[in-house]
Amino acid sequence: MRLEEVLPAHRAGKDVRRKKWNGRDRLLGGKPGCPGETLFIEDVLADDWEVVEPKHKACPFCGGEAKVLRSDDGWSSVGCIGCGVSTNVQLTTEEAWAAWDRRSP
Repeated sequence: MRLEEVLPAHRAGKDVRRKKWNGRDRLLGGKPGCPGETLFIEDVLADDWEVVEPKHKACPFCGGEAKVLRSDDGWSSVGCIGCGVSTNVQLTTEEAWAAWDRRSP
């Protein structure tokens, strides 16, 4: 995809990246490993842009981003940063993400 095709998604808050950006995989928009909003002519003309789809579902209640919550004894759950809802505790992080992605309001 060309840059002008992915800019609407970037403006809507989605992560956008070039598949090859100076030999490294980086996101547009000042995120870790990215040069910020600085684009060079080869970036603007490139046709290897893509919208990065989130790995896990957003919160089914508020649409917020989720993160892993770990207890001191090794149990994991996944909770929403926005509203605080979370899954039941699970044995592994993978099980916690699976439980989160199955949730519904």
